[in-house]
Amino acid sequence: SSGTVVAGGNGQGTLNNQLNTPIGLHLDVSSNSLFIANAKSHNIIRWVVNASTWTLIAGTPNGQYGTTSTMLNYPNDFIFDSSGNLYVADTNNHRVQLFLSGQFNGTTIAGVTAVSGSAVNKLN
Repeated sequence: SSGTVVAGGNGQGTLNNQLNTPIGLHLDVSSNSLFIANAKSHNIIRWVVNASTWTLIAGTPNGQYGTTSTMLNYPNDFIFDSSGNLYVADTNNHRVQLFLSGQFNGTTIAGVTAVSGSAVNKLN
């Protein structure tokens, strides 16, 4: 048997109809949407099932990575709380970022941006 493509299917890349190492997934049944940690595009996106393009939730739309409050570097996983706030495991920045619902500026709530280590305030 074969699967059905519900998001992506246009090759690897950073365009808004492509995925680049999708890792974390969350299905929102109420909106028929997949939220995706698009790791090598350095963003979190929302893809309505069977739509042709995605919408940016956090990070940059063009695959740029960085350490500022609006940028991510290889986001690996994420979770939403009951208020719609987004928590992102920003892997290569060694931090957890909080994005309040509808906001593109994140706040580091764990770790020290771009600094790994074994101290109590750092993440590896």
